[in-house]
Amino acid sequence: MARRDPLSPTPMPTILRYGIAVLSVAIAVVLDFFVLRQFEAVLTPYLFAVAATVWYAGTGPGVLAIVLSVLSLNYFFLSPVFSFSPISYADFVYLAFCIFCASAVGWVSAVRRRAEQELRWTHEELEATVAERTASLRRSEAYLAEAQRLSHCGVTAYKGSTVFYGSEEIYRIWGFDPAQGVPSRKAVLQRIHPDDRDRLNAVVERALGEKKRYSAAYRIVLPDGTVKHLESIGQPVFSTNGELVEVVATQIDVTERKHAEEALRESEAKIRRLVDSNIIGIFVWDFDGLAFSRPTTNFFAW
Repeated sequence: MARRDPLSPTPMPTILRYGIAVLSVAIAVVLDFFVLRQFEAVLTPYLFAVAATVWYAGTGPGVLAIVLSVLSLNYFFLSPVFSFSPISYADFVYLAFCIFCASAVGWVSAVRRRAEQELRWTHEELEATVAERTASLRRSEAYLAEAQRLSHCGVTAYKGSTVFYGSEEIYRIWGFDPAQGVPSRKAVLQRIHPDDRDRLNAVVERALGEKKRYSAAYRIVLPDGTVKHLESIGQPVFSTNGELVEVVATQIDVTERKHAEEALRESEAKIRRLVDSNIIGIFVWDFDGLAFSRPTTNFFAW
């Protein structure tokens, strides 16, 4: 992110910046003549004029405001008034003091503006960095969610009866509604197939007792009666003093693979029954001739 010079004010035309210096000193002269002259506070408006000029217009117009302030004091308020006659030693000391005060006010104003601009730049850079990191994180989360959807793999974190986190794919696998919040551990356990529930609990408890990773395959039953086959790998996380913090687990929906394996086994069993009952036969040849044959009553299969 490009930075401006800390000594430069908010961008504005040069003539306007120096016009602020002239206007601020003119206002100081008017205030001294008609309001503050009787209170012997002629210096105060000029100090404010210099400070305002440095703050809004920059250092260059601030120097012009100092010069105009000294000339105005000399011309309007030091004897002889309305002239630039040589001044006395006391008046010279007074003007020197005015110059010092005006310069100090200008320096303080510039330092303050510089600090505020640096703070503003830091805030803008921080916001830009946060926005960039947030966008990157959202992209990463989107890629991760898509990868989980394609691989039918989700991630969850839990401890005891509390589920801390479930990825989008976990909700889809288990049939929970993300809009209803994170489900309880009890609700999750109720969807595990009754025949697999005790076995899975035993595997998890043994892994926690031994403080090691576990792997288990089990089934879940959704409210509509759909049965899904899952494979899970869990990693217990412990604190430095050995207390369980959470269990992070991946769960893969392997239902389609299980169905394909069952269909393949059924197909192999069917072929085996047909072969054993002499309904089909198999011939195998190689380049040297017939290696094996088994006749059938109806047809041959190659």
